[in-house]
Amino acid sequence: MPENNKALVALSGGLDSVYLMHTLIDQGYDVTAVHVEGLNKSSAKYERNAASQSAKAAGVPLKVARFKPPQQAFPDNPFKNQLVLSIMLDIGVRLGVYRFAVGSDWTTPLSEAVTGFTITDSVEVNHAYWQGVQARFPQAALLFIPDDKKKIDRLGYLYDRGVLGYVPSFVAPLRFR
Repeated sequence: MPENNKALVALSGGLDSVYLMHTLIDQGYDVTAVHVEGLNKSSAKYERNAASQSAKAAGVPLKVARFKPPQQAFPDNPFKNQLVLSIMLDIGVRLGVYRFAVGSDWTTPLSEAVTGFTITDSVEVNHAYWQGVQARFPQAALLFIPDDKKKIDRLGYLYDRGVLGYVPSFVAPLRFR
């Protein structure tokens, strides 16, 4: 573990981000959670409450940034991920924190990405964006948890820590509509 073990983690309040937060805490990181309100079509209040409860139960400070899309136009996932990381960079620079956990490995080259599930565009765009971030902030590092655990194993991990009472398995019913 590096001497400065501070990290920012993107926290929607859903299963995957709460799992990521707890895993980093277990690995010894001093975590601050960042929630970006208004990115999804679901209730911003519902998401904020889920993120707030998750951070509070873990004893983690929470920074909330508000995003108001113009005319109810919500960003697509590749750009949503970049928006979240951009906000985290802004907060990180102010706090002197340059380790970021966004839930996926943006360093994977496109040639190694899984195809067939329309994720290669996201990987390519995120990879190029991350290269630009590193050119400006060479000390920046992405922390990620390999996506090799099934959802049921993630649920078990959180159950063992007593946190399932406040973690929804999805952020909100309308998130993906």
